[in-house]
This record gives sequence, structure tokens and C-alpha cells, in this order.
Amino acid sequence: MITAARSQPWPRGRDRSQRFPLRAEFAWRALLAAGLVLLCYRFQWTFLRLATTESIFRLSNALGLDMQRVAWDTVQLNSTQIRFTIACTFADVWCGSIAFLWARHAAITQNLAKLAGYTAGLFLFNIFRLELGFVFYAHGVSWIWAHEAMGGLAYFVVWLWLWRRRSW
Repeated sequence: MITAARSQPWPRGRDRSQRFPLRAEFAWRALLAAGLVLLCYRFQWTFLRLATTESIFRLSNALGLDMQRVAWDTVQLNSTQIRFTIACTFADVWCGSIAFLWARHAAITQNLAKLAGYTAGLFLFNIFRLELGFVFYAHGVSWIWAHEAMGGLAYFVVWLWLWRRRSW
């Protein structure tokens, strides 16, 4: 005789957060990330914009691109003026990432050390993605593909990396 195994319902004494701990944790972190991104845009990030602009300007010239500085946060490439905004610095990505990187059960010093390494890595990754886009653009690729699509791909890569590292 064949019998089907009956699934056991969740015990009624547990609350939802105990039944679905990962969903609740992820939801809280996603809400925190959204709040941190909104908070990020309340600041100008002047130093980071300057550092990004200067890094791109020097790297582009070292690679032989004809890039000129127009202002402290603006360069010109192929007669197109490009102004570096907050999104160009990945400051919004960094702020939103904090919610997903922070390990609740780790020491604050461990979390800060991890965040410091991530900050340096994210800055270099951002410079790489921007420079690659500028090289493509200088060689005739449209701005939509060279910058916008490259940016979308970079956001996706960061998200995949965060998802793979799951601290929650």
C-alpha cells in the first residue's frame, strides 16, 4: 500500500519572524538600504566627486584619450562635457551596501574593517567601469552603451557580489 506523507504545519506558537527569518531579515535590510541611499543624496560628496574626476582625468590621459578638465567635477571628451555627480562616484551604491554587508553578530571593528576594504575595492571598481566606458565612448560607442549600460552592468555585478556574501 502506498501512502502519502503528510506535511506538518508550522507550530502555531511561533511568530512569523521565526518561521521566515531570512525573508524578514532581508526585508529589514532592504528598507534600511533604501533609507541609506536616500540619506546619501542629502550630501554633496564633494571630495569623492573630485577624487573620481581627478582619477578618471589622469587615467584617461595616461591611456591616450583626449580628455580636458573643464571644472573641478567636469571633463570634456569628444567635445562632450561630462559632469561627475553622486551616482558617478558610486556613493549611493556604497551607502546602500552597508545594510547588506553589516554582520549583526560580528564585532563593530570587524564590520568596520570589512567596510574599509569594501570601500577601497568599490572605488577602484567604479574607476575601472567609468574608464572602460570612456574608452568605448572615445572609440565611437554610443553614450547609452558606453556609460549607461556599463553602469547598469556594474550595479548588477555589485548586487551579485553582495548577494553571494550574504551577511544576513
